[in-house]
Amino acid sequence: MTRYEIEEHDGGWKVVDHTTGLPASGAAPTLRTRLEAQALADFRNGMAKPTAERIRPRLEKIRLLWKAVLGTSR
Repeated sequence: MTRYEIEEHDGGWKVVDHTTGLPASGAAPTLRTRLEAQALADFRNGMAKPTAERIRPRLEKIRLLWKAVLGTSR
């Protein structure tokens, strides 16, 4: 079970601590889109990928394209 979940609230979405039922600490009580609230909840739950894991596939793709541009003899 995840600790932080999202709930619809007055035309917006908020992140709620499931154990206490209160809004997540540090999460501003502003109206968020569902996507913003889900991203914050995932981050709080430790489900968001670290930056290095997000960047690695992009770097590999760039390296492969660069090899193709320069030729494989290098």
